[in-house]
Amino acid sequence: MPVLGEETRLRLYNPGMKHDRFDALKTYIGFDEQDAANLRSLAEAATPLIPRVRDRFYEVLLGHPEARTVLTGEEQAQRLKRFFAEWLRSLFTGTYDQGYFESRSRIGQVHVQVGLPQRYMPLAIDVVRAELCRGLRSADIDRVEEKLESLLKLLT
Repeated sequence: MPVLGEETRLRLYNPGMKHDRFDALKTYIGFDEQDAANLRSLAEAATPLIPRVRDRFYEVLLGHPEARTVLTGEEQAQRLKRFFAEWLRSLFTGTYDQGYFESRSRIGQVHVQVGLPQRYMPLAIDVVRAELCRGLRSADIDRVEEKLESLLKLLT
C-alpha cells in the first residue's frame, strides 16, 4: 500500500464542513433545540457512567491489534483516556454549534494522522451508544427513550 503524505491523508478525511452544510446535516437527521435540551437533561445521570463507558471503549479498542498499534505507550493511553472522558462529558453540554462540530472534525484529523483506520469510528461510536443507553435506561429518567433518541441523533 502506498504511503500517503499528511496533506493528502487529511483531505481524505473531510477536515471541515462549512456552517451551512453542518446545519443542513442537523436538519437532515432532525436534530433540534429539543434534542439539545434532552441531552442537557441527561448530564447528571450520564456523568457517573463515564468511567465505565471509557473503560469499555478502551477494552474494545485494545482488543483489535490494528487499532492498538497507534498507541505509543501507557502514558499516551492514560492521556487519551482522560481526553475521551472529557469528550463523553461534552456530549451532554447542550451546545452543538459549529465549534462543537469543528472539535469533532479535529479528532478525526488526528485519527488520520496517527494512522487509525476510519472503519473503527462507527465501531467506537457503537460502543459509546450501547454503554450509555444501557446505563441511562437503568437510571430513573423521565422520558428516557425520547432523550436517548436525541443522543443517537448526536452520535450520528
